[in-house]
Amino acid sequence: MMKRVFWVNVNSSYKEVVDGSFLWAPKLGVRKDGVNFKRPGWEQLKKVSPGDIVFMHRKQHIVGVATAASAMYDSEIPGTRKPTNPDYLGNKIDISIRLLQTPVSTEEFKDNFILNYNKQCTPLLFNKENNVTQSYLYEIPFAAAFYLSDALGSQFPASILSALKNDD
Repeated sequence: MMKRVFWVNVNSSYKEVVDGSFLWAPKLGVRKDGVNFKRPGWEQLKKVSPGDIVFMHRKQHIVGVATAASAMYDSEIPGTRKPTNPDYLGNKIDISIRLLQTPVSTEEFKDNFILNYNKQCTPLLFNKENNVTQSYLYEIPFAAAFYLSDALGSQFPASILSALKNDD
């Protein structure tokens, strides 16, 4: 089965993600008026399968590349967060992370990415202002993984590139 490729924004959850080797998103959010809601970026976790590739983004830079080590499973809120609700359930996947020694700025590749891949991302990765959309997880086209591997150069993990090529 062909691998899927994802992009995750880990700004405020960076330390939690790196220390715990997982991605977590709530099943539902609760608005101030008490109404539950789902976010498209949270729902994307349901699509992730073991072996899928996840580009990790923080502060306008790709900071790492991860491989999904598990399918999604139910999980209580991570202990690193303050639950707003004692029954706060979420979805979690375990990941294996390779951090980059030198994070790569989105400025280096975003124009070509927007031109060639953005319309195929779910949800759109870059917004109308050509900045990364503030959502959590995005599915990006398989071909974009090769483009991003070129943008990361020698920092892109060889084992992941090899797995990508074998899936091609």
